[in-house]
Amino acid sequence: MRSDLVPRPCILLLGLVLLLPLLCFSRATSGELQQVEDFGSNPGMIDMYTYIPKQVQPGAALVVSLHGCHQDAATYSGNGWKDLAEKWNILMLYPEQSQSNNPLGCWNWFRAEDISRGRGEAASIRQMIAVMLDKYPIDENRIYIEGLSAGGWMAAVMLACYPDLFAAGATIAGGPAFCAETKRHFWDVFGLWNNFVSTMQTNRCLDGLDKQASEWRSLVKAHGFGDYNGKWPSISIWHGSEDTRVAPQAQQELLEQWTALHGIDTEPELTERLGPGMKAMHREYEDQEGTALVETYRIQGMGHALPIAAHAEQECGKEGEYISDKGICAMRHIGRFWGLDR
Repeated sequence: MRSDLVPRPCILLLGLVLLLPLLCFSRATSGELQQVEDFGSNPGMIDMYTYIPKQVQPGAALVVSLHGCHQDAATYSGNGWKDLAEKWNILMLYPEQSQSNNPLGCWNWFRAEDISRGRGEAASIRQMIAVMLDKYPIDENRIYIEGLSAGGWMAAVMLACYPDLFAAGATIAGGPAFCAETKRHFWDVFGLWNNFVSTMQTNRCLDGLDKQASEWRSLVKAHGFGDYNGKWPSISIWHGSEDTRVAPQAQQELLEQWTALHGIDTEPELTERLGPGMKAMHREYEDQEGTALVETYRIQGMGHALPIAAHAEQECGKEGEYISDKGICAMRHIGRFWGLDR
């Protein structure tokens, strides 16, 4: 049921042999996206695509957009950001997973070597951002990240590893950072037992692993940027009520993690219904100054998907795999929460 979010042990073992030919396979650039081939040492061995609006003004924002499993940069670029880029002066960065890393195209949010500051896939994404900052007139205080599904889990990891880089982030059908972290057994020379334990823990995460808010916060302190004493990024957390791949409880756990990091409680200061049929439940969680630092959206009747508004008066997004027209534009709401419309 959830094979598109994490490879099972058999896939982990067979992938080493069966997927070697894919190391030399390269997909062509697609549509309006441009591929950037040289962006650093690329320890995570992933690909970089960008979307640059026709008119880029000084002080532009940069949004990093992480696709889900069974998607690529081109597919996920239909999420709505391109419709907003010109209007809001946004440059888009679309990292793309390689099938040599993960046969299902998932970000490896459950692998310690890919979710640490300065290592693996996380480091490669950071290198991409550095290239964008060097090339374009981007405001370093206006860097954001969001992702869907495995991309959502990875977005939470990036916020935890690089809180000094991102102003804010968002997850759609994701969950708390470092949820799959387990004790590594050094006697397991070949990694078989560690991989098995990690896979079991990952499945528990997808089922909505329940921890105390303080425990989620401790995981970030232990495995993210542990010495960080600055302001944590704000976050927008989206989930469908009928998601059978990532349990809606994962949204609650992520909420608890980030309210704990911000030092605020889990009682919302704002609760409202939005969208067609009022099916989107929106809540905001504020600090003592009345600033919303965390928000959640629960979309009634939606499964494992990103909501867009392809046929709205203000068109937003293009339907595709795991991108569903629900009459509400997630990226527009997220962008407003981040302040990109100002």
